This record gives sequence, C-alpha cells and structure tokens, in this order.
Amino acid sequence: MKRQRGQSALEFALMSPLILLIVFGAIYGGIMFLQFMNYSNEARTIAREIAVASTTPGIDGKSERTKKVERYNGVAANSEGEILGGIYKVTLTTTLLKKDETTEELVPTTSNDTEADEVGVRFEFDHGHDFPFGFPPRTFAASYRMQLE
Repeated sequence: MKRQRGQSALEFALMSPLILLIVFGAIYGGIMFLQFMNYSNEARTIAREIAVASTTPGIDGKSERTKKVERYNGVAANSEGEILGGIYKVTLTTTLLKKDETTEELVPTTSNDTEADEVGVRFEFDHGHDFPFGFPPRTFAASYRMQLE
C-alpha cells in the first residue's frame, strides 16, 4: 500500500495538460464559431440592404445601390481591415454579379447596377500565422449571395 501513495497526484499531473488543452480548445472553437455566425448574419444583412436599394440615379448620377456597394468596399479598403478580438484581420468585399449568357455563370459586373442579377458579400478572415494541425485555420470566409429585386 505504501507504494501507491502518490499515484493520484502523478496521474493528475500527467493528464491535466491534455484535459486543459481540450477544454481551452473547445472554448476557443466556440468563440470562433460565434464570430463566424455574427459575420455571416452581417453579410446577409448587407446583401439584403444592397439588394433592395434603389437603382434610380440620383443628383450625382449614381444610384443608391452603387453608393452602398462603394461605401461598403471603401470601408474595408480604407481601414485595411479591422482587428477582431486581436486575432483576425477582417476585410469586407461586396460585388454585383451578372449572369454570363455564354457560360451561364455569375461574373462580377462594374458597368451598370441595373444589369446585375445578384449581389455577393464576403468577409475574409486572416490572422497571418500557420498553426500545427491546422487549428485555428489561418484564413476562412463568411459569404452570402442574394438575388437583386
């Protein structure tokens, strides 16, 4: 019996780093998932806002839809992305898409917003570091496409 006195302490010392790694990995994964869902919802909101915007040209010759696309793209371009929780650099890209008659695929259009068929909104995340085992991922994206009304 005397030889088993420190057995519990030794088992705890050997297993606690693994258990803590699993617990903190689950917490970090949950935070990443929450941030991803928030940005997915934001992409859907921006796409809806652009999709329902007016295509009638204003005083400056630009429609409300074109102004919104330029404003959202300008925010990401001017700020060089924002830091999300000190981890990810986030960039936002909005694109008007038109169906190509020859290939039947959606391609970006810059000509006229009245010819566009869909709007695409994409948040790209990059923290600039490669981790072992690929977790957390270096880059990932939240995107949403919506047909224009």
